[in-house]
Formats: sequence, structure tokens, C-alpha cells
Amino acid sequence: MALIKRCCCCSLETGTKIIGYIQVIGGVLLAILVIIQISALVYLRDDILTLAREAAKSNNVTEVEMDETVAKQKIDFAYDILAFIMVLGYVLFSAIMGSLLLAGIYKRKLSFVKWWIRIKTGLILMGAGWLLIQLLILLYGIDSDLKSSIFSLVYDACLILVVDSYYDEESEKPSPEFMGDHYNGVPVPAYC
Repeated sequence: MALIKRCCCCSLETGTKIIGYIQVIGGVLLAILVIIQISALVYLRDDILTLAREAAKSNNVTEVEMDETVAKQKIDFAYDILAFIMVLGYVLFSAIMGSLLLAGIYKRKLSFVKWWIRIKTGLILMGAGWLLIQLLILLYGIDSDLKSSIFSLVYDACLILVVDSYYDEESEKPSPEFMGDHYNGVPVPAYC
């Protein structure tokens, strides 16, 4: 049985379509933005390292300390690129998930919708684990961003609630192929 009947004054199907479109469009736009950020970071790499070397020179440091500063900058640069690549993977995965949801709605393949629910639930469980790690980090006095993690978990839970209610509503409907004593409009003999 569906837990909710409407989504933002729309039917559950419309709300689920909106969720799918937001995931696809948002994922693609964010992927483009991340690609631009990665390319800008790669393009400006030499300038960043030159500025680090000049800043070290202006502080009257030795050549060894200057090389250490540049080496740290290179490591930071590699971490930044890796972080952007991970974000790119996440937003592309989000776009793929949105397309899976939309395909399930338009093709009436509830198994696609069920897979979306399962994967999204798994992501929420991983997010809850990350939230616990952030709480432990906070106990050690290291600042962590709990607000965005909590908001993200609640938002994803609401999305799952809408899509799961749509799934329940659709799975309770009788199949259009077989209704009573007819199969696609053709009467079925009593012995079948």
C-alpha cells in the first residue's frame, strides 16, 4: 500500500517523473561543470606551481624548503584532481540512476523502479555510515559538516518515499494484459 498519495500537489507518477528528470538534468549539468573545473585546474597547474615557488622565494626560505612547498602543492593538486574525478563519477551515476527511473516509468517496467529504490536505499545506508563517521570526528574536536549530511539523508529519504509509493501504487493495479476472463481483449476458455 502506498504510504503517500500525492507529491507536491501532483500525482505520484508525475512526482516520480520530476525526480527522474531532476536527476538526469542535474547530473548532466553538474558533470559539465566538474569537467570545466578539472580542465581549468589542469590548465592552471603550472601557474599555481609558479606562484607557490614565488611565494616561497618572497618569504626568504631556502631552496630545500621551496622544493618542499612545491612538492606539497603538487600533492594537493593531485588530491584536488582525484576529488573532482570522484564527484564527476557521482554526478554521472546520478544521471544514470535518473534515466533508469524514467525508463521504468515510461516503459512501465516496475523492475527498473524497484532497482532505483534498492540502489538509493543502499546509498542512504552508506550516507548514514558517513554521518556516524562525521559524528565520531566531531567528538575529537575536528569540525565536520553535519548539516549538509543530515539534509542530504532526509532529502533522499523523501525521494525514496515518493518513488516507493509510486511503485506500490502501480504494483497494486491489475495487469492490462490479463483482466478476469480476458487476455488482451480475447476471451479465455474456462479450462485454462
